[in-house]
Amino acid sequence: MAIKPIECLPGSQQDAFNDAKQQIVSDIMQIIQENIPLCEITIKNYSENYYRSAISHAIRSACARHNQMVTDAANRAWPEDFEVVRRKGEDGKRHWYIKFRRLVRGSENGEH
Repeated sequence: MAIKPIECLPGSQQDAFNDAKQQIVSDIMQIIQENIPLCEITIKNYSENYYRSAISHAIRSACARHNQMVTDAANRAWPEDFEVVRRKGEDGKRHWYIKFRRLVRGSENGEH
């Protein structure tokens, strides 16, 4: 066969968008796994108009993935455990922050 069906052109905007989407989910997973209570998040390849929806989607996806991996209900993460905050910095640019309510760990030494 001389032709090969593809979903989109290589190096297209959609590829960059999908890569950014996966990176945001990975970042949220790291926040959950390392119990990071407050951080700034940067997003590439997204319009600023979509930052909040991208972060919200990533939070839901990361919580679902995390909850599939844990067996103890006390160690589950929920979208309600996160707060997304936008502030304008001294540089005049918008900065996005995530507040995460730390998970309660099942053991006394803080291990999973």
